[in-house]
Amino acid sequence: MLRFQTLKGFFCLLLLLVLTSCSASSGEKQIFPICMSMDRLADGRLQLAVQVSDMSGDKATEYTVFSAAGDSFGQTLEILGASMPYPLHFGQLRLCLIGYELATQEELQALLMPVAQLYTINPEAAVMVCMGNAAKTMAAQKPDLGVRLSTYLDQLLARLRQEKLTPPETLRDVMEMLQSGYRDPLLGLCALNAATGPDDAAGGSGSSPTGGGEAKAAFNPTGRIAIGEPSPADDLPDDLTAGSLPRKGGNPVEYIGCAVVGRDRVAGTLTALETRLGLTLRQEAVLSNVTPGSGQLRLPAQMNSIFEDSVQLVTKWQLLGCDALGVIACAARETRAEVDFATLRDAFDPAAFTLTITCQ
Repeated sequence: MLRFQTLKGFFCLLLLLVLTSCSASSGEKQIFPICMSMDRLADGRLQLAVQVSDMSGDKATEYTVFSAAGDSFGQTLEILGASMPYPLHFGQLRLCLIGYELATQEELQALLMPVAQLYTINPEAAVMVCMGNAAKTMAAQKPDLGVRLSTYLDQLLARLRQEKLTPPETLRDVMEMLQSGYRDPLLGLCALNAATGPDDAAGGSGSSPTGGGEAKAAFNPTGRIAIGEPSPADDLPDDLTAGSLPRKGGNPVEYIGCAVVGRDRVAGTLTALETRLGLTLRQEAVLSNVTPGSGQLRLPAQMNSIFEDSVQLVTKWQLLGCDALGVIACAARETRAEVDFATLRDAFDPAAFTLTITCQ
């Protein structure tokens, strides 16, 4: 009986500790960045910045950016953390931005490895390449429609991925692709649209569209995408990309298009139209008869109307040194008895690879 009472008291004490959040890692004593960015400064130092909410509660829609610079990621993170009252916890991170110049000049695997190895990191965070300074672009972004930035990014990126306007790769996906070498990732592209601003024809300075009272959120932030007006599936403008959308109002930062990775660095960008076509090719095209020097790519019959565009895009990938289709992985599967994968990967040159494209 005494033993039972002792155990009962122990479990009550344990429950009390949990319910009262006495742990040193309580959410009230941590700072949760929603976004982070990396840039290379003119003096060669790495700049790391995080975007966090200004306040707590259900209506935390104001955000602050904190930044620091150092000789390495670890040193910069240490400096950044030393200036903040509570430790950083990256479990709610939604977006990791890399400045375009940094992404083109340094190996992505080396840049992202310390991020992926953070103990608290959210591996489902999106990785995007930012045209211009990533920290400044991150500071300019703001949620629309009266919701938190985390909810806004969740729903916006889910919709853009659904419409194939940005690639689906997460931090975990990107690291697996870079480490395995089986396929080059496509990274999301974002940019600040300097032309955005209040739309004078849309109602002036924040007045309620109903003529009185407080404006209400335009959607319920439940984390799910509701059924609405379907996409008309019209062709996008050829040159449409992040930072150039002809629009007014809303978040000045845009997230469409993608960055092409070749030889572990960003080698170029794709427009929104090219991104949609490229993601469709990755999903629908079939590789066959692949050797270390040549192969065949078969497109489904429904892509016959965009056959020439597909050939041009695949050629562009190859010239940029990007293996977005996983040609090297297919070659490894078909020739693994003769040549090991590491040998194939090291010798593979997408620009010199002969790929015959057909549509059936």
